[in-house]
Amino acid sequence: MKFKLIASIILIAIITTLAFRFTQKKPATDELLEKNPVAITTQSAKDSQIFEKTISYPAILASESQINITANTSGVITQINFELGKNVYKNQRLATIDSAGTVSKAGENGLRDSQIKSMELAVQIAQQNYKLARDAYRKDDTYANKKAKEIADINLLSAQSALKGALDGQFITTPLNGTVTQKLVSLGDSVSFGQTIATVSQLGNLKIQFFVDKEELSYFKIGDMVTIKENNNVIAGKISKISPQADEATKRFMIEAVPSDNKNLLIGSVATVEFNINYRPANTDGLILPLSSITTGQNESYIFIVKDNKAQKAPITVSRVFGEMAEIKTTLQEDDQIIIDGNKLLKEGDAVTLEQ
Repeated sequence: MKFKLIASIILIAIITTLAFRFTQKKPATDELLEKNPVAITTQSAKDSQIFEKTISYPAILASESQINITANTSGVITQINFELGKNVYKNQRLATIDSAGTVSKAGENGLRDSQIKSMELAVQIAQQNYKLARDAYRKDDTYANKKAKEIADINLLSAQSALKGALDGQFITTPLNGTVTQKLVSLGDSVSFGQTIATVSQLGNLKIQFFVDKEELSYFKIGDMVTIKENNNVIAGKISKISPQADEATKRFMIEAVPSDNKNLLIGSVATVEFNINYRPANTDGLILPLSSITTGQNESYIFIVKDNKAQKAPITVSRVFGEMAEIKTTLQEDDQIIIDGNKLLKEGDAVTLEQ
């Protein structure tokens, strides 16, 4: 009996405690569950009829008059007579290519190539034969001696011509006056036929070269202005040439521009070209918007506009995509405000506030 009384008292205490705690809880209200307005940025439909973007391209400064000096034969660079940044002159010998080690002793032209040595020997023999034939004709001017002298003369000229042609391949010269803007070999390097040895440029006129994608090519016109940035130099430039064919490797098109001032620019240095592209819709009723402002679902594509400080869906059709932008078709008034940033956090009807 006593045990039942104690159990009843404990049960009543537990019920009383639970009832007290329940009465202390505050019921949830709609006000507490209401979302705060989402901060957004907007752009009017009128301002979306054109999109201006500054695009940067890596570029290199080059001379309008320059030539790559290439090897006319294979061998080893045994002599170099030029330095990077130094002036060179037309027909100046820049380097010597020799098949070093073919024979132990250099010939009369300072080369150890066995073929050159053979040609030098052929010239010597032809000279001796001509001298003998000439002396014989002087002593006895018969028809036979005259013909022998003429034949010896032809053989000498042929041997000299063959040697000169071979030496032209061994001795690398420059066809113009200029400055060495690229030095691509060192003493002792092995080179192959057609390999570039150096670049010689005339520094009077500079140009800057950069490449653009096919999709951007139509925005460039000869005479358009660009901005050239090289280290601390910011210089205006004018487009002077647009390649009609794409580079085979990169499938991009080369564009050349002439800087308005080249006093502080160095040939061969890397620069940046900036160009403002104005994207316009292909259709008169089209708009251009960032892709990030567009929501695409299985059954619909839409953007958000602002109506009475709330987000409202506006259905669209995407016409084309280029880069991070898209052209769309929709039925909006010019003063409708399109939500550009913050749209990913929204559902239709959500309250919004303009971000300062």
